[in-house]
Amino acid sequence: MNNCELQAAIVSSDPSVMQAITSSLKKIGASGTIYRDKESALTAMHRTKVDAFFVDREVDPELSLLSNMRRASGNCRALGFAIIPREQAPGGAFKVADFLVDKPLAVPRLEQTLRASHGMMLKERTRYFRRSARIPVILSTDGTNVGIRAMTTNISQGGLGLQCANELMTGQVYQAEFSLPGINGVFTLGSRVVWSDAHGQAGLCFTQMTRTQKRQLAEWIEREFNAAILAF
Repeated sequence: MNNCELQAAIVSSDPSVMQAITSSLKKIGASGTIYRDKESALTAMHRTKVDAFFVDREVDPELSLLSNMRRASGNCRALGFAIIPREQAPGGAFKVADFLVDKPLAVPRLEQTLRASHGMMLKERTRYFRRSARIPVILSTDGTNVGIRAMTTNISQGGLGLQCANELMTGQVYQAEFSLPGINGVFTLGSRVVWSDAHGQAGLCFTQMTRTQKRQLAEWIEREFNAAILAF
């Protein structure tokens, strides 16, 4: 999967629904994975990051998948599309959906809905987009001048992936010091090790940054994301 390509889950057993949504997604540069039953879709929901869920009410009458999506830490911000027969009036169950799509699907209307939601999906994607980058980082602890030298493997708005010579301790707090291409100055951000392995690979989340640093990092990530989309 390309790190920039939008991903959607299509939960339906109706060939016409699957075909229409898959084709329409391609027109906005997105791809869809089809799940024909609730169980497989629910399993995938907790394993895969997606940008949108399309749920056919004939497969999931209560739209429970969309309710579960709102509680799933990795996908709680994904857009929810409820696919409903035209004769069914919207009720309480549909409140979990961001968009309602009539069935049988009218392709022009579906494409219009996707174009309207495209910007929302892209904006959310930049929040967890990880830019592959090899940038030197110095990790230091409060009160010491001794730094651990490392190299980033990726950068996001929320943290860093690192490669170090030695294993880092999960939970350890550091000041991460690094520079970003195209931005003057040095970032010095409070960070915490959230995972590490015996090969020196680790993931850090940012715990402290100024408003200016947050804005600069977000703008850099957005530029890199847009550049990656154009390259893709």
